[in-house]
Amino acid sequence: MNALNELSELDLKVKSKKYKHVPEYALPKMKMKASTNGLTQSIIKWLELNGHYCSRIQSQGQYNPTLGRWTKSTTKRGIGDVIAIINGQTVMIEIKTGTDRQSELQKQTQKEVEASGGVYFIAHSFDVFLNFYKRINPRY
Repeated sequence: MNALNELSELDLKVKSKKYKHVPEYALPKMKMKASTNGLTQSIIKWLELNGHYCSRIQSQGQYNPTLGRWTKSTTKRGIGDVIAIINGQTVMIEIKTGTDRQSELQKQTQKEVEASGGVYFIAHSFDVFLNFYKRINPRY
């Protein structure tokens, strides 16, 4: 079975349980996009549906219209796109699609995360992520 189909089925199962009075055909289906943002959303959805804590991290600066300029983010540069806790293990997930590659700051962050006992993973697709998830999660 395709990994995205597995995500869609899990989402439908959770919705069916939550909305028992709604027939399955009437439940809204997940819309998954083939993009970096879509991959990030799919990973977060999978983690949430399986009861894990996760958060999307945005480290870019923000435009402040009051000041009329961009302000720096206070998030450490090089941090992964998604941070999760899976069965007590801190997992940092970097999303890389197409020709995207890790920056030097991201490589340094990976070393620091792994040296401190965390897990750092680069997700190139949802299939790759799901294989990783199944390897590190003995409960699955």
